[in-house]
Amino acid sequence: MKLSTSMTIDKKRLMTRAGTLFLSLSGILSGWLMVMAISGAFGKFDTLAVPLATQGFYHQLPDDVAIVGQVAGSLIFRGKAETLARDLRDAGAILIFPARADTCLSL
Repeated sequence: MKLSTSMTIDKKRLMTRAGTLFLSLSGILSGWLMVMAISGAFGKFDTLAVPLATQGFYHQLPDDVAIVGQVAGSLIFRGKAETLARDLRDAGAILIFPARADTCLSL
């Protein structure tokens, strides 16, 4: 069965729209993750999540940083807002995101 020219053009338009939508959503998601990572690494938060770190980095944490939870492979830390991000980076955290302050444990 031979496709008409109009059907071929409609398929190309649909594929172009799907590709544009996919690229747009990928760009939005990438931008959002970048903003979260930058704000988590350099902002002042008293609760942060670390989904990616060097092996055994939590052994190098200072005494005033506490592990308060775990979510989907990420550890949740709480400490002084002024130094928490720096303490996590110094201990070996590679990726740091802001986390909710409401966790099960209250410190």
